[in-house]
Amino acid sequence: MRDPLGSMPARARQPDISPPVCASFALKRLEHSDLTLSAAMFDGWQLEYSQMARGTYRTSSQAACLSDLQIYSETSNIRTSQHGSAPSGCIAIGIPLAMSEMGLFNGRPWAGGIVAFRGGEAIEAVVPAMQLLVITVDEQELVRHLWWTQRIRIDRWLDRTALTETDPARCRSLAARLRVIADASFANGDLLERSECRSGLLNSVLEELVPLVLPNLEVAPPALGQFSRMQLVRRSRDYIYDHVDQPLQVVDLCRALGVSRRALQYSFEQVLGVNPLTYLRNLRLNGARKELMAKAHSGIAVRDVLARWGFWHASRFSIEYRKLFGELPSETLHRARRQA
Repeated sequence: MRDPLGSMPARARQPDISPPVCASFALKRLEHSDLTLSAAMFDGWQLEYSQMARGTYRTSSQAACLSDLQIYSETSNIRTSQHGSAPSGCIAIGIPLAMSEMGLFNGRPWAGGIVAFRGGEAIEAVVPAMQLLVITVDEQELVRHLWWTQRIRIDRWLDRTALTETDPARCRSLAARLRVIADASFANGDLLERSECRSGLLNSVLEELVPLVLPNLEVAPPALGQFSRMQLVRRSRDYIYDHVDQPLQVVDLCRALGVSRRALQYSFEQVLGVNPLTYLRNLRLNGARKELMAKAHSGIAVRDVLARWGFWHASRFSIEYRKLFGELPSETLHRARRQA
C-alpha cells in the first residue's frame, strides 16, 4: 500500500507540523435560470445539465472556493440529469439537505443518502428538485489527516466505486454539521481572506469527514499506561505553550507528537478531565482575550484578533467567548478602552 507521506524513509522523515496551505479564496453567489451557469459554478468540474421535467428552471447557488477545498450549495426547482466528473485528485461528497423525491446516482436509487466519489471518475445522476450541499477536498489532504489523527491509511478508498452512506441518524448528524460549516464559510468571506482562517476551515471539514470515511471501523483504544498518559499531556502542554501565538488545531498536536487523536483524547480525559479540543480552544480564547485587553488602545478590531487566533467562525467565537468569560469580546474591548 502506498505511503501517504511520500517515499522518504521513516527514520529520515520529520513530521510536518505546519497547517495545510490554502493559498487562495473566492466566494460566489448566483441566482439564475440557465443550466449552463449551474454547471459553471463548479470550478474544475466537467459537468453537463439537462432538464428532465416541465417548467421554468430556477436555481440559486453559493460557492466558497479554496485551493484545497470547495463548498457548494445549490437549490433547484426541477428534476435534471447531470453527468460528468469532479476534478481529478479530489474526493467529492454530495449531501442532500432536502429532496422532493427519489433520484438516481450511478444507476442506484438515491433517497437522501450521502454520496462520496473520487474525482476524475464518471458519474451519472438524476437529481430531483432539491437543496444540495457539495464538498470537494484534496485527496492527499484527507489521506494525511486520517493518517495523522487516526493512524489509518486510506490510499485506496473509493478506488472501485462510489460510497453511499444511508444510515439516517449518521446522515442527519453529518449533514447538519456540514451545513453549519458551509453557511459560516459563505457568511465570513472577509475572515477567509486570511490564510490561518482558511486552514482552520479546511481542518474543520476534514474532521467532519472522518466518520464518513470510517463508518463501521472499530479501532481499539490506545494501549497507554497512566505514566504514558501523563507524559503525553505534558508534552502536549509544552508544545501548546511553545506555539501559543499560533492558531493551533488538535491535528497540529497529532502531527507534532506523532500520536493519534484517540490517544490524545484518552490521555486528556484521564489526566485533566477535559478533551484536547476544549483545552486547546480555551487556551486560544484566553490568548484572544489577552490580546483584546493589551491592544485596546491601538484601535484593534475583534475580527482581527479572532482570525489571528484561528477562529474562522465569527458568531461561534463570540458564543464560546461569552460562555467562558461571561461577556462578549466586544464588551471586553470596550471596557479595556475605557480603562486605558
